[in-house]
Amino acid sequence: MRRSLRYALSTIFFSLFLLTACGGGGTQVAGGVGTGGTGVVAGTVTGFGSLIMDGTAFNSATPHYLSESLTSVDATVSAIKVPLGAQLDIQLDSQGNPSAVLIDPELVGSVSAISLATNSFTVNGMTVVVNSSTSVTVPETYFLGYSNGLLSISVGDQVLVHGTPAVTAGGMPYIQASLVRLKPVINSVTRVTGEVSNLDIAHKTFQVNGISFSYTGSTIWSSLVPNYSTTPNTLSNGQWVNVWSVAPQSPSPQVAGAIQVYSFAGSAGTVTLSGLVSQWSGSQFQVAGCPILLSANLAGTTLLSDGEYVTVSGTVNSASGAITAQKILPYAPAINGAISLSGTITEFITSANFSVRGVSVVTNTATQVVNSNGSPQSLSTLVEDDFISVTGSIVGNTVLASQITVYSAPPVNEVVDYIGTVGGYNPAGGATLTLTLPNGSHKQVSLSSEVSYTNGAAANLVNGALVEIEATQNADGTLSVYGVNFWNLSPVGLGSNLIRASGVVYGYNSPTQSFNLNGQPVQVGSASLPTGFANGVTVDCLLTSSSGTLMAASIAIDEDN
Repeated sequence: MRRSLRYALSTIFFSLFLLTACGGGGTQVAGGVGTGGTGVVAGTVTGFGSLIMDGTAFNSATPHYLSESLTSVDATVSAIKVPLGAQLDIQLDSQGNPSAVLIDPELVGSVSAISLATNSFTVNGMTVVVNSSTSVTVPETYFLGYSNGLLSISVGDQVLVHGTPAVTAGGMPYIQASLVRLKPVINSVTRVTGEVSNLDIAHKTFQVNGISFSYTGSTIWSSLVPNYSTTPNTLSNGQWVNVWSVAPQSPSPQVAGAIQVYSFAGSAGTVTLSGLVSQWSGSQFQVAGCPILLSANLAGTTLLSDGEYVTVSGTVNSASGAITAQKILPYAPAINGAISLSGTITEFITSANFSVRGVSVVTNTATQVVNSNGSPQSLSTLVEDDFISVTGSIVGNTVLASQITVYSAPPVNEVVDYIGTVGGYNPAGGATLTLTLPNGSHKQVSLSSEVSYTNGAAANLVNGALVEIEATQNADGTLSVYGVNFWNLSPVGLGSNLIRASGVVYGYNSPTQSFNLNGQPVQVGSASLPTGFANGVTVDCLLTSSSGTLMAASIAIDEDN
């Protein structure tokens, strides 16, 4: 279930009527063109070409992106920060293009128990179930900072979990995880999703999953209804909520910074959401905690079962908040289970390990490589900045490519990522610049009106800055940039002998001065470790390779922690 866009967008000048959806949870090679309709789509990110959710591609260049930070429940981020497996709320305009995207996890906290027998662990009193099989009817779980999935997780780890909530036939709530990310052990954020219990309106306290919370006049209240003021009086025992807090967990109760009450009452419109079926009874059930009623044309549907992942499209009843389903699509592993990535190769280590759209891709002898005409091509011919499309499956914190298609140049309107240094930029002279790539080539860039920044601000966009951009390929060869991520490395370098890499640190060993990044062991080498370097932090690195050993020349901590 997802947090309302109402509060998050209150300071953003949208002329569109906003509609919000609950729920957690396609494919194309033309990244700038999306499909869909007016309303809200909530689902799981299953790939990138544009922005692919549950088999449907949406334009990634048009929306404003929001995500939680260490200090805010809804901070502006760039498109580059959308991870594989994330749960998103996408607000669509009348043309079917996204106007806003909210990245919203279910849980942030410490792992208190692990059960290998049930493929689950516990965070903040909530059971989290993971899936590492492509044959079952739920999306695979993607891991960041864990190379071996559930087997790599330890009790006491701080984690962030994206997923879709459900209830077992026995009435036990759980989260089906689509993304599990290792966080630094020093973590100030708590996020809890679950049902309200022991509500005490007089003392402004309640519990979720056995954790006690209080609320104050500063607590941010939101619902699943736009332009509708939610108040503490709408809370009730048994109601699902998502609580975000940066207040100390002790003494109890913990003060809630933001509370989302899951309710559609007072709203009307269309919604498409994906999630797990639960509490099936006659002609009604729940998906991701939202009540669903079957429309007349779906009457008699009996093929659904608890725990099945489906995509539901329908209309909202303003009085009850229930969704009347007009269409239900079951999850098909053979179709929906494949991960699809299209974009330029970045962070190229070898042809067996590189990144596409921020996702670490690995290959093996079974990986098939063809050119855009379908003719076989050698895997060894891949180089950084090649435009490719990848089909594969999740293996821990990587995507194992089963097939790669190589293009001679990025197709028009496709999404491309490049890392390079800024030159020729004069803010007073217009929003254009030249990006110099590691191979010495140049890209002419214009900043779109929707451009957003991460790890810095517009003021940091100066000549000489090392940046990663996400952009749309124009017909004239120029790029329209809508996402900029600063690589705040010192010294800045783009020599041909340097490898650029970013990701979540894990396996850090202080005595040996080594760590792991995207499945690769790295020696600290001549680099100075930045303050706060630890397992779970996101870093940007410049590396060298000597006899197959990666050595860090420069390391900087990314603000995405």
